[in-house]
Amino acid sequence: MIDIDDGSGACRFDFLAVMTNGSRIEKRDVNVCEISRFTVR
Repeated sequence: MIDIDDGSGACRFDFLAVMTNGSRIEKRDVNVCEISRFTVR
């Protein structure tokens, strides 16, 4: 679980996950103000 609330009120973020095998999963412009959970698959 990650809390990304930095107090700025920003809602849109880009996410990058780098897996142990070196593969990368990138999601851009995720509106975290509209979701309660974000899953990387």
